[in-house]
Amino acid sequence: MTAEGNLEGYQTIFTTPPLTRKRKAAEAAITDQEPSITATEVSVADSRTATGKTSSNKRSTREKDKLADQDPDTDSVSVASASVTVQNKQKGIDLVTPASTSMDSDDDFMTDASSADDFLDTQGSDDESLGEEFGDEFDGGFSQDKDLLGNTKKPYEVDFRVLSPEDIDREQSQQVTEVSQILGLPPESSAILLRFGRWNREKLIESYMDHPEETLEEAGLGTNFYGTPKTEVVPGFMCDICCEDGDDLETYAMRCGHRFCVDCYRHYLAQKIREEGEAARIECPGDGCRMIVDSKSLSLLVTDDLKDRYQTLLMRTYVDDKENLKWCPAPNCEYAVDCPVKQRDLNRIVPTVQCACKHFFCFGCTLNDHLPSPCTLVKMWLKKCEDDSETANWISANTKECPKCHSTIEKNGGCNHMTCRKCKHEFCWMCMGLWSEHGTSWYNCNRYEEKSGSEARSAQAKSRASLERYLHYYNRYANHEQSAKLDKDLYLKTEKKMTSLQSQSGLSWIEVQFLDTASQALQQCRQTLKWTYAFAYYLARNNLTEIFEDNQKDLELAVESLSEMFEKPVPELANLKVDILDKTAYCNKRRVILLSDTAQKLKQGVWSFNVECYEALPSNYGLGRNMLAGAFAGIMEHAVMYPVDLLKTRMQVIHPTTGGLYTGLTNAVSTIYRIEGWRTLWKGVSSVIVGAGPAHAVYFGTYEVVKEMAGGNVDEGHHPLAAAASGAAATIASDALMNPFDVIKQRMQVHGSVHKSLLQCATSVYRTEGLHAFYVSYPTTLCMTVPFTATQFVAYESISKVMNPSQEYDPFTHCIAGGLAGAFAAGLTTPLDVVKTLLQTRGLAQNEEIRSAKGLFNAAAIIKRQFGWRGFLRGARPRIISTMPSTAICWTSYEMAKAYFKRQE
Repeated sequence: MTAEGNLEGYQTIFTTPPLTRKRKAAEAAITDQEPSITATEVSVADSRTATGKTSSNKRSTREKDKLADQDPDTDSVSVASASVTVQNKQKGIDLVTPASTSMDSDDDFMTDASSADDFLDTQGSDDESLGEEFGDEFDGGFSQDKDLLGNTKKPYEVDFRVLSPEDIDREQSQQVTEVSQILGLPPESSAILLRFGRWNREKLIESYMDHPEETLEEAGLGTNFYGTPKTEVVPGFMCDICCEDGDDLETYAMRCGHRFCVDCYRHYLAQKIREEGEAARIECPGDGCRMIVDSKSLSLLVTDDLKDRYQTLLMRTYVDDKENLKWCPAPNCEYAVDCPVKQRDLNRIVPTVQCACKHFFCFGCTLNDHLPSPCTLVKMWLKKCEDDSETANWISANTKECPKCHSTIEKNGGCNHMTCRKCKHEFCWMCMGLWSEHGTSWYNCNRYEEKSGSEARSAQAKSRASLERYLHYYNRYANHEQSAKLDKDLYLKTEKKMTSLQSQSGLSWIEVQFLDTASQALQQCRQTLKWTYAFAYYLARNNLTEIFEDNQKDLELAVESLSEMFEKPVPELANLKVDILDKTAYCNKRRVILLSDTAQKLKQGVWSFNVECYEALPSNYGLGRNMLAGAFAGIMEHAVMYPVDLLKTRMQVIHPTTGGLYTGLTNAVSTIYRIEGWRTLWKGVSSVIVGAGPAHAVYFGTYEVVKEMAGGNVDEGHHPLAAAASGAAATIASDALMNPFDVIKQRMQVHGSVHKSLLQCATSVYRTEGLHAFYVSYPTTLCMTVPFTATQFVAYESISKVMNPSQEYDPFTHCIAGGLAGAFAAGLTTPLDVVKTLLQTRGLAQNEEIRSAKGLFNAAAIIKRQFGWRGFLRGARPRIISTMPSTAICWTSYEMAKAYFKRQE
């Protein structure tokens, strides 16, 4: 049997010398010692039998050689044909032997470039692979840079393993057995419990231990596990479904006691399984009964073909329920892939996996391999490309947009006087200016520089530039997609002439396989290049972008050079073998460099993306711009809401002066207006403007940084812990800066304050009370602001997710969510705010006990002793009233500033 005949036309490479007599003697001895070991045939042409192994961590041939070198009784043999693995459990020896040794000589399969060190792991093409016959470690002899293409895990690679249907069934059975032994339930009942709990064993066992009867009822099991399922004849029984009765009517009932005739039961189960595709949660046909039909009952009632269908559906349910399992999307493929990558990590990782059927796909979105573009960008790009790009080309060349409503207009006559059918706007086709400004020059426009026309042309130029930019990337994306198909078609034609090439050039069958290697490299590299253009379209321009484009350029030049060689006439290919192998190796190396660099920066979050939904992707948005947006939001918030804050402070002051006694909010406003005048409501606002800007810059800058570090931006899901942590960290940092200004502000706000300016107040406090006075309330402030901010941020993020799932910039959502979040947090933290106000204004209090307040607990005790529990709610209403619009203004201003900076970028 020849190698070619054994693999039915597929190719392989043997890189080791013939087996020695010593090796054969060792094999014979081991085989004699281990008669119970069965030979397992592994076909490289059909790698589906090699499932369950982790594809990204395969050993290279070099590692196998090293293992063999450690044992003097063994030699390393690389087998691409059907092989037998024999394992000596006593001596711990792994021997890989050929299934057949009927070849004339191994020397026929050797080339000058072939050696064990030349076989390194590579990935295959995203399309249906042309070289499926090659082993996973075949490298065609062009792996020279071991550091680049070695076995170390590359930044863009992920761990995964492929599971066959048998593997999936075995995993299910193992988990069912474990849970059955732990809970002491029958296996079929444990299986129903696991499916109810979506195969989360830990959570299921905890729930069962805490509430066993409730868990069983919710899962549809009940508490009766006695008895063996069987059919029986019940005298005088009438089926409630078909109303049949008779002395010989065979019936069946589950543990719930609902009995029906066997024919009705079988018809019911057949409809559920065959027509509805249900298996995991088939309920008892009894009205209102939630008892689940178990596998024993079903096996007793249905036919063998339905049993097989039932097991297949259960297997699909198992994979669908497990977050780390997904089916291979290739047509007619029965394999599943196990990958630990979480959904929240998909903006940091592109988890490309390879099924046993040789199909490459993204584990995150199950689309074909789209390295280096993350799934979010891919979905946006594909949606954008749904429109006919040829139409876009024609529109760019033959139409213009209405300056008012931006509708696309085609000119169908010679007159330059255009009237938009949509908005009725009249404008000049030549200069895009208002037609009313053209006087009598109706058909010969010479007024190019009028203001309206200049603005319209500028807007249109931006629109055209945007379209041209898209077409630039789309045309190159489509070109590589088409070129990959052409390269594949060319190889299929060339493959038919490979036999004639052998006879014409004197090359052996194995020596012409460099064409297959080159074809795989071409398609693989073109697939990568195709998606680099989608990635580049959304990439913001900076120094990192230039590095990316340089890597992209190098790979593209190498690919085009190899493609040109590949298109040479067949007779010339023999002379180009070395050049083709060298260029193939270079293409693979450039691809690894590009993907590794891109993936590394993606994991680090240093890429910046131009996306319409500015929150859709985590990016290196820039700490400086976040801080500018925060400063703008802080100044807006405090300046607008300052009068309300003054009213709140005055109503919270304990034992104020006689003129500072107020019976309510309305009374406070009227009293201040009557006695002190309107200007008093803004007394001390300078301290807020000076302090709030820097403090809020630190506040929102810290918020964004900590949120990013805590994983709050990894996907579009809800992350309350990240929001709470970022809010707490933000307020700790900002309050350290803001607390002195807060003290000055409140000293100037209280009735009877003698302080006239920010500087005079700060100097007076420092001279009479020392530096400590500016921070005496800082611990109390943190005790109030940390829970306030954490609560506010969690509430804001939660409300925003509900109101605006797309996360697009929406001022209405930001305003409402900010206001509701602030009101909720303010109500909960009012008692702490009362204590903080007492400590910050103690120097102006008339009561001696309050003037001597030392800290949080002492101040709280004074309030409780003098005013009771109600004292902790002083100023609650104005606090909520002031906080609600305050946080609404703050969040709206901050998100507006962020959106503005993103548009500018």
